[in-house]
Amino acid sequence: MHKIYASQVFNDWLDDLKDQMAKNKILARIDRAEEVSKMAINQEALEKLGFRPFDMAEHLKTDEDIAGYLTEILAEGDMDALLKALNTVARARGMSQVAEPRMFLIQPFTASTRCLRCE
Repeated sequence: MHKIYASQVFNDWLDDLKDQMAKNKILARIDRAEEVSKMAINQEALEKLGFRPFDMAEHLKTDEDIAGYLTEILAEGDMDALLKALNTVARARGMSQVAEPRMFLIQPFTASTRCLRCE
């Protein structure tokens, strides 16, 4: 797996993005891009310029963020991506909150997710 780097300006922009659907799609595409990126980069040079590895978990701040992110991943139908996404959610929320019963209702046949706390 390759790392995606992001500047603080990008991270701030993404966090302030009002269009939740667009934010979810961007997060899912960045997640996918990490798997296929083959670009050789000088990590030290990027870090000197203020870039650091992109951490998806930093952008999953609300239940709505998590539900939207998982919805996008489920829509792709890739079980490996789903396992990675669940790991990311675990890091974002902490394992104790992820293990909380009924945090999310996942409907596998319709590939939709909704957050029960958001209702």
